[in-house]
Amino acid sequence: METACVQPTWRGAPLPVLLAVALLFTACSNHPSDRAQLPAASTQPTPVRVVKPTTNAQSGESRVTSTLRSKSEATLSSKTTGQIVKLDARVGDRVKAGQVLVRIDSSMASISLQNGRAAERLAQANAANAKAELERATQLREQGALTDAAFDKVRMAFDIASAQTDQAGAAIHASSQQITDATIAAPFTGVVSARFKNRGDTVSGTPPTALLSLVDPDHLEVRMAVPEALVPLLHLGDPLAATASPSSLAFRVRISALGATVDTISRTVEVLADVAEPVDPSLKPGALATVDLSISKGLMGLFLPAAACKSVDGQSYVDVVVGDRLQRKPVVAALIRPGTVLVTQGLCADDAVALDVTGIADGQPVRALGN
Repeated sequence: METACVQPTWRGAPLPVLLAVALLFTACSNHPSDRAQLPAASTQPTPVRVVKPTTNAQSGESRVTSTLRSKSEATLSSKTTGQIVKLDARVGDRVKAGQVLVRIDSSMASISLQNGRAAERLAQANAANAKAELERATQLREQGALTDAAFDKVRMAFDIASAQTDQAGAAIHASSQQITDATIAAPFTGVVSARFKNRGDTVSGTPPTALLSLVDPDHLEVRMAVPEALVPLLHLGDPLAATASPSSLAFRVRISALGATVDTISRTVEVLADVAEPVDPSLKPGALATVDLSISKGLMGLFLPAAACKSVDGQSYVDVVVGDRLQRKPVVAALIRPGTVLVTQGLCADDAVALDVTGIADGQPVRALGN
């Protein structure tokens, strides 16, 4: 019987087979396409949302709704008690300063005035007599012919007579003032806007009874509630443009007063502006008007969403898309209300300002998307 020849093996495989496999693996590992490669860096631009700044004319941030009011308004009331004997003014009547509008019956005040004058004459006579007595008493005392007690009595009589004279004078003044108060005149030239009483009505001076309301339609102002962040940008004398509602009549105003307090609810400050004269007759006190603050030098700039403006070490900046790259621009900006900033320097109206650029470096390729 022949004995079979067994080739040496590695774990049961013939040695020639192992050599062939090793050569095959070596050839495969040297092929360039089969080498381990790192992923190539991405060159695709990152999409970012962009927004265009809005100008003053396009943005509603610089417009405030205001109320027209007369610079001179008054409610005329009674200062004395009595019956109205004259009240000819009607609503809409134009009156002049100093013109008598209301008269109240002052007959009782006239009687009191007569009594006061009579009392004054009597007091003056008593005072003259008391003065003569005091002079004689002074001489007698100096001669030693009058005791101190008697002298003091004469001097007291003189003091009482002098006080009675002053009292009578005060009564005359009070009666005269009541007669004056019974006549009510217009404090300024204007128009009667309301009438509360008629001739024959009895009115009271305590508390005062309202009789007429008077307004001056020729000198108007607007009262604006301006966001507190905008107030520091305004200045006295700044000219502003305004439009009446609903007539759309355009007119001009000039800032005359800046409020000193902030409304705790609306976070606004009251700002007053005088309407340029001559005032158009169609402008009425109480009407609504829209005032555009944009032509004020302090508000000349561009408006952006607050999220587009960032700050590092106190320096504000925005990211703009220039071509296909992100570029950082330093700006001067102020938050004028929640969600809106005013950029006064460093930005152009046609800049595409990027939003949501967290993690994107300056100069990195980007692709602008509309907001």
